[in-house]
Amino acid sequence: YLYQSWLWKKRMATYEIKTAISDFSRRWAQKRWGIDCKVVYPPVNTAFREVEKEKIILSVGRFAIEGEGLTKKQEQMLETFGRLELERSPDWQYFCVGGMPSTAEHQAYVERLSALATSSGAHVKPNIDWNELTDLYERASIFWHAAGYGEDSNMRPIFLEHFGIATVEAMAAGCVPVVINKGGQPEIVHH
Repeated sequence: YLYQSWLWKKRMATYEIKTAISDFSRRWAQKRWGIDCKVVYPPVNTAFREVEKEKIILSVGRFAIEGEGLTKKQEQMLETFGRLELERSPDWQYFCVGGMPSTAEHQAYVERLSALATSSGAHVKPNIDWNELTDLYERASIFWHAAGYGEDSNMRPIFLEHFGIATVEAMAAGCVPVVINKGGQPEIVHH
């Protein structure tokens, strides 16, 4: 850890301009490596049609397995949606969408998620095209994002959402965001 911190600090000293994608990331760069960064928020697509909203809850995030760093907590969201079956209106749908590498481990993970989804009436959709994703953003009423759930933001900040491009896209499409109040999310979602 000490060597890596020294090495990153040395590398970053050679950069003329240092940026971070959020104030959250800027603060951690300062804390970890003593680097002063300017915040430059990433570009986000905000071109969505205004259509009538449906009873759809949408989550968007890559399907990452444990050990790959930041996970989007899809398994926990699918389990929670299933547990809420008796408390929610039956006409609400949940779509769990994300990119997925074509490895056997990722395929097994998505198959496990799909089994959870089937039992609760949810939908797991890996690697959909942009048009289908845009359609879901436009029709969804709620955007649900749980990256950072159960994580200690002081000990493991890397496991929190550093900015939240999908959250901004969802809000631009008119979705109400339900997100974890950690990482970069509080910068873009205000209660």
